Amino acid sequence: MSMAVNTHTYYMAFYFQAVLGTNAAISGVRCLPYGVMGSFAIILTGFSITSKGYYVPFMWLGTSIFIVGCNLLRTLTINSSLAQWVIYQMVSGFGLGLAEQVPFIAVQAVLPDNDMPTACAMVVFSRCFGGAIGLSIAENIFSGMLMKKLGSFELGNLSAVLAAGISDLAAAVPASLLGKTRGAFNDAIMQAFIMPVAVAAISLLLSLGMERIRIEDEEPPT
Repeated sequence: MSMAVNTHTYYMAFYFQAVLGTNAAISGVRCLPYGVMGSFAIILTGFSITSKGYYVPFMWLGTSIFIVGCNLLRTLTINSSLAQWVIYQMVSGFGLGLAEQVPFIAVQAVLPDNDMPTACAMVVFSRCFGGAIGLSIAENIFSGMLMKKLGSFELGNLSAVLAAGISDLAAAVPASLLGKTRGAFNDAIMQAFIMPVAVAAISLLLSLGMERIRIEDEEPPT
């Protein structure tokens, strides 16, 4: 899941700046729906698990919703409306939030006390490692597609265009080719977004093997 999330949060900024032409500040604001819905879902999951004691269904439900969100984000184009990119981010963030904290709860529910520190450390490590690996894979996919697309345009010095940065494309690209260049960035970003769909699906399959128990309320001291 971390492979998918890091890819989304990183390349959504590319989408807003390189494809839609916003600056870095506006791009950051436009990424808020993802995080806000994720935070809300985490709180909702915490209350629900505390109340009912069942944690695995949130992994299944959250990952399933996240897969839907991943597929929706892959449909963004240069002409996508505000409602589209807001709702798609909200769906992805909500699904992520439902499932994100479940691994920590699971290892504490099923493992003996002596193994909990090691297990929690492994969960944190897998998140960090997965996020780094995910960005590396996405970067290769994005760069390969972008170079292929831009190579078909008469942009002159392609290195200068790339060095200009995603927020300065208008200054580095002729006005007649700016639309095509933004379209090339969009195609490359959507190509990179294939990887989150794949790893989210793998996450759902792996979650089917999680041990399913009910967390019982502790007896109050007498």
